Amino acid sequence: MSLSKTTAFKLLDLPYVSLRKVFRKFRVQDILTLSASSLSVSRLLQLSNLNPTSLRIVCNPEYTVITTNKESDGHIYVQNEGIQVLALPSPSMFEQVIGDHAVSVEKSAIFDVPITAITTSDHLSTTSALVALLRSYLGVSIQQLRIENFNYQSFAEFLDWPLISVAESIEIEGEEVEDVHLPVLLRQFGAHQTVSLQFRCFDVLAVESALKIEKLTIKEHCWFTRELLLATNFSYLEAECSLLTGLDINAFVRQYINEPGHDLKYLKMRIMNVDGLFDGLPGTRQHMNQKVLMSDGETVHIFSLLEVIAEDGVKISIAMGTEKMIYVFV
Repeated sequence: MSLSKTTAFKLLDLPYVSLRKVFRKFRVQDILTLSASSLSVSRLLQLSNLNPTSLRIVCNPEYTVITTNKESDGHIYVQNEGIQVLALPSPSMFEQVIGDHAVSVEKSAIFDVPITAITTSDHLSTTSALVALLRSYLGVSIQQLRIENFNYQSFAEFLDWPLISVAESIEIEGEEVEDVHLPVLLRQFGAHQTVSLQFRCFDVLAVESALKIEKLTIKEHCWFTRELLLATNFSYLEAECSLLTGLDINAFVRQYINEPGHDLKYLKMRIMNVDGLFDGLPGTRQHMNQKVLMSDGETVHIFSLLEVIAEDGVKISIAMGTEKMIYVFV
């Protein structure tokens, strides 16, 4: 079997000279998967003659080496000149791991093909090396950036990424982030269309620097207060808000209908209780028991709906769903 016909390969501790030789066989392939404990960013950058649509590089991995020659279920395993090679069906994902970093880029090729999405994961202990590599993507258009499980001190090095400045969507997940870090993060991401946060805490005061965010998603362990809710002006807001109640949503709707200028298009929240949700709001309440298609494409089960008209004539709907889910949309 010719290596040039495979769509992915895995190399273990391969010398640089051999690495270049194998790369030449794969320069037009869809997927390249490397595993080389000594592979450095500088060496990778020298391989600019490659043009795969997907590349995965793993350094210091904990992998089980596949040495069997067989074909089954679309997976082709070959062994050539002592090099273990795994050929896979072509996925749309670009993954790159340096040290304990992981980077995923959908529908991309290194150097030549525009990147559409990047995912980083793990505790970024070799951040400088990763940043150096990603700087080679200056000028590309990135639609989504996801940062998983980072610690803030290492993440601080990411804040000057040229990539971040052009990303349309930012998603952050981390257990070591503290309230004091959030203003810095939100200022950095404040001009982006979509920001998704997964934190254990959320500083109310920090939201002032995030008002340019169009879509905000707050997940899991976040405590979203009434003060933060009333201070926001997002087009799209989704949150797991165990501390909020129907009265808090009621206050938000009252502010919305009495003070024109809000950008809200869709709000989705799970609240602690629904008591007082519709109290004193003008409009006719409808009792329903049906599924409704929302503007974001999600189908939700609604059993109570109230429609009111704001001062500027905009119709706003407040819906009560199952499991204390509340939807506010215009």
